[in-house]
Amino acid sequence: MGAEAVTETFDAIVVGAGHNGLVAACYLGRMGYRVGVVEARPVVGGVCVTEELVPGFRFSSGAVVLSLLWPKIVRDLELHRHGLRYYHTGVDRVGIWDNGRVLVLYPELDRQLRALERFSREDAVGLIRLGSEIRRFAALYEQTVLAPPPSMEAFREVFAGADRRVFERIVLGSVGALLEPYFSTPELLGFYAFPGMVSVDAGPDDPGTAYVYGHHAVGGLDGSLGAHGFVRGGMGGVTEALAASARSCGVTFLLGTPVARIIVADQAVAGAELADGRMLAAGAVISNADAQRTLLGYVGRSELDAEFVTQLEGIDYEGTMARVYLAVSELPRYEAAPHDGAGPAAVHRAFALLGADLDRFRAARRAQRAGAIPEDPVLEISIQSTDDTSLTRTGTHTLNLGMMHVPWKLASGSWDDHRERLGDIAVKQLLSFAPNLERAIVDRRVATPLDWERSYGLTKGNIFQGAMGPESILGRRPVAGWSSYRTPIRGLYLCGSATHPGGAVSGAPGHNAAGQAIRDLRDGPLSTDEWLARARRTGPPPRRRRHGRGLAAVSAIPAGAVALHTFARMPILRPVVRRVLTTKAASH
Repeated sequence: MGAEAVTETFDAIVVGAGHNGLVAACYLGRMGYRVGVVEARPVVGGVCVTEELVPGFRFSSGAVVLSLLWPKIVRDLELHRHGLRYYHTGVDRVGIWDNGRVLVLYPELDRQLRALERFSREDAVGLIRLGSEIRRFAALYEQTVLAPPPSMEAFREVFAGADRRVFERIVLGSVGALLEPYFSTPELLGFYAFPGMVSVDAGPDDPGTAYVYGHHAVGGLDGSLGAHGFVRGGMGGVTEALAASARSCGVTFLLGTPVARIIVADQAVAGAELADGRMLAAGAVISNADAQRTLLGYVGRSELDAEFVTQLEGIDYEGTMARVYLAVSELPRYEAAPHDGAGPAAVHRAFALLGADLDRFRAARRAQRAGAIPEDPVLEISIQSTDDTSLTRTGTHTLNLGMMHVPWKLASGSWDDHRERLGDIAVKQLLSFAPNLERAIVDRRVATPLDWERSYGLTKGNIFQGAMGPESILGRRPVAGWSSYRTPIRGLYLCGSATHPGGAVSGAPGHNAAGQAIRDLRDGPLSTDEWLARARRTGPPPRRRRHGRGLAAVSAIPAGAVALHTFARMPILRPVVRRVLTTKAASH
């Protein structure tokens, strides 16, 4: 790249202002590097964003709740000082079924156990047993999250003795098989299976879905296992705080500016060319885009060897979801959960599932495989406007619906043809639970898998930038042998959900990629051999911590599980339970 062509020079360029790109930019900026963030959209955030999708009504467009953002990142980047505000409504999760049954869970475990006992006392004990198994998995897995990942083989070896069963069930198994030893009630099986069904090309009986469940279950807001909350102003509050933190350390933003290509010279990055013709020079480029889009798109096949191209082409991007955003003039009146007055009840103030059932998931999966929209879907619903009046005007509400098991490619027609039909199916299902909304819907907007790709750059609409399962996690993410956030091109890094530890709003991929880039920049120009040695290296395996082992051992004994259930349902022991459920992440 000739000097006369350069418009601006940076130490590092970040391609994409999604949350992981912003995290990477912040860490680099805080180390004194001159950083430029280039984003095609006119706003920061990627799919972690708040947008006025219906006039006068603001929604979290993609992610809707905050649970996996690592406390270390919040502290390091001073996100609270830069405006991040999240809150708990006092209600944890809600399940509503068309047979009239309702589950309202509160944050306190003793209250959750009593709620489950209305379905089955044995299933309440089962929750203790499941939680103990997840806690043991978390004790080992969470050590890998804020560092380059170990190989799958090294990770497996850490699960010795009784822990081998934990590895086989959570990493390799299906979410249905994971839950069935613990729950017998169909409603609870469906309710707890949902995290394993998020954006997957699989059903509840398919191997790998237990890992998706575990990925979502091991984290927790402020280090409390399984805890989540809402962000004031919608999920865009996360990325707005990240952008403010980045600007405070001198990061430059170029918004509404698509990247045309990443410039490569002698197998090393030299910068980026923008769609408007400007040329930015940099010795490091950190891409928040997925692996295919970055390397096959922005770099180009001609710069890559054939074997690596074949690996990239083999990445699985199947698995997506859809959203329907409803502006309404009144809250749902669920027939299964009647409430008095026009104000919000407990069932409105939490992330809720309507009709969660394994058979419903199975039927939706069959439709997905056939290239059809599920006619009888499980719906997720969040109504953040009950506790955040900044999202809409007084007397109205935002209903954010999510639908899983939608196909990327329809068997007949396109998503442009069937967008509103998907909206009709979702609304019809919602009305079967809350008929009053038929007169209350003011307007709506539908986001299909095609919209995720068109508007947010997500290949095939996959919100995780690639499927998450045994073949595509840890040292195999994004492809085997290239899990260190580096690519075969010197100075080019990946920092998005395509890398370890994968999807959701955690910030961990951005944190880890920035750490590797900072190390390389600090050490000066690397030779090709030095670069490749670092690029092909996996991280160390986690230590065989004992944390959670005793709890898992006791809960595996029927009498022990019953005793733990008895203690856990005592309100007086809440402080003890909170300590048990605090993950190592809280001290990171």
